Amino acid sequence: MKRILAILLTVFLCATATAQMENSIVIDTKSLRAVQTDALTGVNIDPIGQDHSRQACARIKIKFDRMSKAQIEALEVKMRSNTDLTKQKVADYYDNVLILEMTAKPNTRFYFYSPEFGESNEVTLNLEGNREYEMLASLNQTFSIVVSSNAENVDIYLDDVFKGKTDSSKSLTIKEIMIGAHTLKAVYGTVSSQQNIEVNSGSILFRQDVNTAANKPQYVVFTVEPKSSAVTIDGQLYVAEDGVVVALLQSGQHTYKAEARGYHSQSGTITVAGAKIERTITLKGDFATVTLTADSGADIYVNDKKVGTTSWSGKLNSGLYIFEARKSGYRTQSLTRQITSDPASQRYTLPALAPIYGSADITSSPAMADITLDGKAVGRTPLQLDNLLVGEHKITVSKSGYQPYSATVTVAEGKTATVNAALTKIATQTPNVTQQSVSNNKTSALYKVGDYYNDGVKEGVVFEVSADGRSGKIVSMKQSAEKLLWAPDSAEQKRLIGADSETNGAVNMAKVKTISGWRSKYPAFKWCADLGEGWYLPSKEELLTIYKNKDKLNPHLTDRISGFYWSSTENDEQYSGYFYAWLVFVGNGDTFSNSKYNDHYVRAVATFGNSSKSVSVGTVASNATTSAPYKVGDYYNENGKQGVVFEVSADGKHGKIVSMKQSSKGLQWSSDETAQKRLIGADSETDGAYNSAKVKAISGWQSKYPAFKWCADLGKGWYLPSKEELITIYKNKDKLNPNLTDKLSEFYWHWSSTECNTQLSSGAFCAWYVRMYDGFTIIDFKPNFNYVRAVSAF
Repeated sequence: MKRILAILLTVFLCATATAQMENSIVIDTKSLRAVQTDALTGVNIDPIGQDHSRQACARIKIKFDRMSKAQIEALEVKMRSNTDLTKQKVADYYDNVLILEMTAKPNTRFYFYSPEFGESNEVTLNLEGNREYEMLASLNQTFSIVVSSNAENVDIYLDDVFKGKTDSSKSLTIKEIMIGAHTLKAVYGTVSSQQNIEVNSGSILFRQDVNTAANKPQYVVFTVEPKSSAVTIDGQLYVAEDGVVVALLQSGQHTYKAEARGYHSQSGTITVAGAKIERTITLKGDFATVTLTADSGADIYVNDKKVGTTSWSGKLNSGLYIFEARKSGYRTQSLTRQITSDPASQRYTLPALAPIYGSADITSSPAMADITLDGKAVGRTPLQLDNLLVGEHKITVSKSGYQPYSATVTVAEGKTATVNAALTKIATQTPNVTQQSVSNNKTSALYKVGDYYNDGVKEGVVFEVSADGRSGKIVSMKQSAEKLLWAPDSAEQKRLIGADSETNGAVNMAKVKTISGWRSKYPAFKWCADLGEGWYLPSKEELLTIYKNKDKLNPHLTDRISGFYWSSTENDEQYSGYFYAWLVFVGNGDTFSNSKYNDHYVRAVATFGNSSKSVSVGTVASNATTSAPYKVGDYYNENGKQGVVFEVSADGKHGKIVSMKQSSKGLQWSSDETAQKRLIGADSETDGAYNSAKVKAISGWQSKYPAFKWCADLGKGWYLPSKEELITIYKNKDKLNPNLTDKLSEFYWHWSSTECNTQLSSGAFCAWYVRMYDGFTIIDFKPNFNYVRAVSAF
């Protein structure tokens, strides 16, 4: 049966090849040229005759390519102008040369007609009498030929040009092949065969077999360094296992490329020819050791991440970096550098910081009161202080017999801040009630964010509240009178204590209280605890909630919310042996990782009502039914969604899942040039759903934001994770990988949905991505390509 089908296919291909044949005679007018005449007489040596009216004629010798003498003799000359054709013959000594003589005149038009091939193109010539001309013509005759072999996927070459591979019928059709001699070659792995063929109307089927027995696949083994390298062979990715990549390859030549994050890639070719191949690949590091120095006390940032103070040295992968020196009261200085691996060691000095000055005008009633500025005596009232560094300053005005006056004043560049201290005599001092007095206020009332709270034990302002308004969290009326250290003890700074909750400061507070002598070792926590039972140092996310609601809180607070505040959340990154903790700048909500030895202001928070029902910002909620409880690392397959749990509520009923697979290739954050050059407000570091909503509000977003589209295409509720959501995934990757279809490989780095307001010289803004092998966050151009994973709530 197969033989019958093969014969039918061959007949069909033959019919198709014949039907696709195209024949035409082409006269090349550009080849027309006059030949040499007799130098003495000025006419051709072989005299040219005259036409019937005795007008001078011209002679044309036309050389035909790929036509026989008989085919040339059969040609008819069709004249289009009033011209006599006086002679038409094939030359005596050249079978492919046709001699024509005709009346010599301008615009002589004619064409050929062949009984076998049809009409040629028409030409217009300007001819002179008694002149001989030469020109060329050719028969352009093509066929579709069929080449068959004894195997599939045999490479077929015609005249050393690759034409394709044989298909499942072990044949290949090649179109538009010129009539005449050609070289036919078949290549199968390392073996090949070749023959000379003649293509014409009776010869369009050819067979070219190869020796398939000599083409046995062999093992190819690469030993790579570093061991985390990946090797791509003929477009297929192989991830090394303990530094070894094994592939079974067909005979022939193959291309490979070895690459690893932070190293230069290496490419090459190998030829498999009947024996196993072993090869060692050692990649050259694509990083440099970079040393940065700045003014004394200046914090050093690399791509918006603090790495040290005054000086820093470390390894940086090749790429674009922004180095900054920051110091309160000084103008930030920066350098932008493209880091490469050559030279291996590089040193950069950040520009000197320029102080930013303002002034203060301090008066008091009565006058001649002593003034201390940030704890240092500076004179008596009235007093004007010039050249004050911008920022917050603590001013105390005191006089014997009067209650001291303290205030925090914010000095702005080029402006004068005024302080008018109205001192009160101690003997006549009366309580200064600055807040609405609420006696014995329990949880019977309904609260909203910004309400004053006083139950007779705790006093504060509500910054977070449950849906029913009966429970929530309050922030303390005052902040610490002075800046406090997170942990002054050197030994405590060099260890993590497990206070790593970003959402629940009470949990972190409990961790601290388990440490012997914690009151002397953790001043920021002690200040909060000294306010009374239930007060604690807020977590990073609780501080961010306070920042977001500060406009509602400040009118009721004794000390307005302003400046940098310690959170209770540790950072697991380590610098020079010391661990850091997070602080929040309530001026704009930025979060910073800072040394535990540094001092910052402290505010306390406490819960009221049934705090377990308090709804936090970003709480994951869903009406979908689940087979709860879940824990991190569990496989989730409910309500039409599949994934692995990477974040979960205390009761295990709600949380977030990460998609089973990642994008098969790197995708652009934004592919549209106009969209790349503007910020869209996708700036949440914790809520990717918020960022995705910003994107979806843009007309035509599906074509402009490929990374977001890939996530949305997974179905309802899937979105591109924020920077912090990606970091949580990285931290839990060892628990997630066993249940993921695509593992969270160290070889990949992923886009987050969080924008960065850094704008480059091209005009394009950046966004954050996270490296999965160390959790490092870094900014990248929105047009660049990185991998994508999606997350969803349940």
